[in-house]
Amino acid sequence: MNIMCPVSSVKAAELFAKMGAKEIYVGVSCEEFGMKLVTFTGRTNKLCTGENVQLSDFHELKKVVKICHDNNMLVNFTANVRNLSENLKEEYLEYVDKAVRCGVDAIIVGSILGLILLKDKYSIPLHASTFFYPFNKYNVDFFNEFGVKRIILPTALSISEIEEIIKYIDEKGYDMTVEVFGHFGCSNINGRCNIFNDPPSICRGQYTVYDKNNQIIAKNISLIDAGKDCTICSIKELERIGVTSLKIMGRGLSLKLIGTLVKIYCEALKQTDKDSSYIREEVLNIASWWEQSYCNEQRCMYRRTDITKYYI
Repeated sequence: MNIMCPVSSVKAAELFAKMGAKEIYVGVSCEEFGMKLVTFTGRTNKLCTGENVQLSDFHELKKVVKICHDNNMLVNFTANVRNLSENLKEEYLEYVDKAVRCGVDAIIVGSILGLILLKDKYSIPLHASTFFYPFNKYNVDFFNEFGVKRIILPTALSISEIEEIIKYIDEKGYDMTVEVFGHFGCSNINGRCNIFNDPPSICRGQYTVYDKNNQIIAKNISLIDAGKDCTICSIKELERIGVTSLKIMGRGLSLKLIGTLVKIYCEALKQTDKDSSYIREEVLNIASWWEQSYCNEQRCMYRRTDITKYYI
């Protein structure tokens, strides 16, 4: 199983290469196509605080690809806009074509039109984004018809549900692998939420609640925060059932934070011959803040917690 890292700068690619990561995902700003805010990548060009979410141009992408390939790392290119307009398809194809010429290893696609346009165009693999929200084996059959080589599953599934999908892929003999989120994720249903925001402004925000008389009922409470962030206690099981890649979210976030997360997950992956409690304790020895941030908050992905009680 590989750790997949978010890259939004050449510096990030260099750092993750030194840490021993095996995959990255990366997009390029779409400003050259006249798109100042939205992109073909499923994210904006920048956060509201000004940090880049994407590389500035394809010249930077070429540098990133070279760094990664020199260190035996795969480059997954984000072309996973989920609502691709017919009148932008030529620009979309040019965006992808430039990435292919830079030498990327796979294209992440987020729309049916994207799959139709790219199905037979290139020899490199297509990956189905979590924006498709692939819940079950019928999604697997659909993606196989388009030649998709990897599906990215949403965070709301359990380990047993992920295992069922992987077994189905094996039973059908499909040439397809499975990627899951490893750290950070959506508080809502990935790919079905229209609240596009910079974390933690809306979903992870703290709210003050008033009654009809404008009197404060509660302060600093989380109303719509159902996010689960951590897979440290699940990493052994995820590897056992055959997950190919574990994705760390965080394009545009602090490189110091993401670098710490990548280091922790790379170390945890080396310990999967031990039991889960041992892996957890080793992580807490490296990062004492982990317990307060994730364990005490029960932000455990793919496990039953108080958070999952509120799933509909």
